[in-house]
Amino acid sequence: MLHRILEVGFPKSGKTGALASLLDAGYNLRYLDFDRNVHPIQAFAAPDSLKRLSVVECLDAVKIGPNGQMRYDGAPKAVVTALEALSKWPSDGSNASEWGDKDVLVVDSGSVMAESAMRRNMVLNSREGKRPLFGDYQAAHDTVTNFLLLTKSLLKCHFIMITHLFLMGPDLSAGDIDNDALAERIIEKKLEGADNVPWKLAPKTVGRALHDMAKHFSGVVYVTARGPARKILLRPADGVDAGVPVAGLPAELDVKDGMARIFGAKAA
Repeated sequence: MLHRILEVGFPKSGKTGALASLLDAGYNLRYLDFDRNVHPIQAFAAPDSLKRLSVVECLDAVKIGPNGQMRYDGAPKAVVTALEALSKWPSDGSNASEWGDKDVLVVDSGSVMAESAMRRNMVLNSREGKRPLFGDYQAAHDTVTNFLLLTKSLLKCHFIMITHLFLMGPDLSAGDIDNDALAERIIEKKLEGADNVPWKLAPKTVGRALHDMAKHFSGVVYVTARGPARKILLRPADGVDAGVPVAGLPAELDVKDGMARIFGAKAA
């Protein structure tokens, strides 16, 4: 079976390093690097396995302006770089539609991908450095959603997106409404129903955009610390509805070989 996995966890929980076991199991990792954080894979994979790791840096260029403030050097283009890589992968010229069941496309991370998409929308609309508006969050939501929809229709290989987590509860904001009285009334109404909205951990993108990102994947794994060890959880915990559609796996796996065990298990 082909896996589509959303891998979530807090920073430095072991999410990226967990992918090293896939290289050692013989898979090719095509890694879209939005975080410049490929080093854990390189550190934990066997040296001979690294030949199966191909990295495309999806980074936004920045510069220091005359007043000492950081500015983007043109419109942020990390997402554009990722899309171009799917059309023609730099190391071998292949199209993503040609990859098979020994290939794994990785986005690390979807959190930074969304941030870049929002920044790009703000720069293109001459709003760099200003407070994001609803339309900016919507643009980030649409960009990442369209990317995920593209992978569903295009890929014949495995797909993993890594994201960070944030604590999500009742939305008590009034959005971009400038009328103070109306904004106060909206918040009052939201407070009335706040107790009906459970607090949970959700994929971190921008604002509350894509908190339901898991609907685009066949499985969710939650990477976290269990005492001194890092584990991959395959059962719901902390409000994360973790689980993968394969049989016979325990509730938690070691980070060092857990992803390889998931990929090697039979479909449920």
